[in-house]
Amino acid sequence: MFITDPRPVQPANLCVHGLETAELFLLLMLRLWAQPRSSSDGTGAGSLAEWQDGFVAAGLAAPEMAAFEDLFKIQAAVGARRLDICGRGNARLSMDEARFLALVGLIQRDSLDDAEAVLGAWLPASGVRLALPHAVILATGLTRRNLIVPLRCVLTETGATSRVVPYPDPGLRLTH
Repeated sequence: MFITDPRPVQPANLCVHGLETAELFLLLMLRLWAQPRSSSDGTGAGSLAEWQDGFVAAGLAAPEMAAFEDLFKIQAAVGARRLDICGRGNARLSMDEARFLALVGLIQRDSLDDAEAVLGAWLPASGVRLALPHAVILATGLTRRNLIVPLRCVLTETGATSRVVPYPDPGLRLTH
């Protein structure tokens, strides 16, 4: 469940240096995946191999690689806008990068309703239904490899900060 946090946080304040291993892995893979699609020469062949090699080095198999790529292909095909993904040397997180990390962390904690809300910032409802199974495959594979994404602040469309607060008992979610 999303609860509004009174402290304002902007994407420019989200620094890569405080991220944990799972977050850094996902962030780098996302940036490498996006690089050939945003390069001026359009070749990007080296980056394609780099992100796939990263998945292999982390012990993730073909299903997780395909799910990762399909998730962002769906976003590119049906999303209302292009995602803001920084270059791999950038020390700051964009809002979309922060949302991606939150998406994986929420799914790892079985908060699928909240994960759908995060996807809803990128996609229409039909795109969310298409993309969510791919995000689940990715998050499940990361969990099996003990790459757990911590829950942090999630930036909403309005710029307000929401903090994900998991309930210890799923039944409590129904009463709040």
